[in-house]
Amino acid sequence: MRVFSNSAISVDGKLGTSSLDHLVIGSDEDRRLMSVLRAQADAVLVGGQTFRNWPLPLVESPSALRPEDRRSDRDGLIINAVLTRVGITSASAVAKRWPDPRVRLLVFGPPTLDVDAHRQALGAEVFTSEEPGVAWVLDELQAMGCRSVLVEGGGDLIARVLRSGRLSELFVTLAPVLIGGVSAPTLLDGAGLRADELVKLRLQSVKRVDDELFLHYTLRSGGSPG
Repeated sequence: MRVFSNSAISVDGKLGTSSLDHLVIGSDEDRRLMSVLRAQADAVLVGGQTFRNWPLPLVESPSALRPEDRRSDRDGLIINAVLTRVGITSASAVAKRWPDPRVRLLVFGPPTLDVDAHRQALGAEVFTSEEPGVAWVLDELQAMGCRSVLVEGGGDLIARVLRSGRLSELFVTLAPVLIGGVSAPTLLDGAGLRADELVKLRLQSVKRVDDELFLHYTLRSGGSPG
């Protein structure tokens, strides 16, 4: 199964501000790329905090796609998968956005999740495990027939997918802004990697549009820290 990530970051590597404001730092071209990558995916995976900050359906915009961007073999609805420890029913204005006829919303987490609340508020299917890790979620998605999973963040989730050994590609939009802040979320959060665990990437392509750079990396063989 193809597992790839897509993130827009500032020049200093930040995904957002220290106060976790919702922030759009990419251009129209970045948003077009996001639609293209979503169109390639059977499922889009995010963490609970990302969903609570931006509880909108993660779907491609048909108007942003060219004919060659469209995928004709995706079976059924696109899956939006959320891995969360505390649930997502507290997200603002969820009742206005969910359920969505374009999306199958799946929530993964510990047995303490309120299954009925997620079903009633969001129309979500809930999956629980005593050990709700990233590998479990990806295995569940693969068992459902997913052949391609796009990870959209946040940085802690991307780090966990990397450590699971399942991440194969990264799409990174380098936006011409500086954000700063020692506590601001980055592309790769969590505990970080030791000096002997650094992951080496291979640059597959780079495109410049005005002051923005679009980078596509794959992991070199043995690049996962495990």
